[in-house]
Amino acid sequence: MGFADEVTVIEPGINAKDERNADSLWSCTIKICDEYIANRKKIAELYRQKLTDIDGVRILYDIDGISHSYNYFPNFDRCSGLWRTRDDYMKD
Repeated sequence: MGFADEVTVIEPGINAKDERNADSLWSCTIKICDEYIANRKKIAELYRQKLTDIDGVRILYDIDGISHSYNYFPNFDRCSGLWRTRDDYMKD
């Protein structure tokens, strides 16, 4: 173990992952990856549809020519006249 905690390195360590298992898992996952992305895209489109007309909510749209995984749905809301991000809420 090369770490005392999440940020403190106390000695060199190794990455001992078994790549055979990772390769096997990846080959199974890649077959359904497109399906997962398509499902997440549908959910993102539903969010956009439902959130578009809400005052104080600003959503981001896809950028042409950029591929997306739709793992996240970033959005902004306005509180007291200011746009706030997730990090702003963490300060409260």
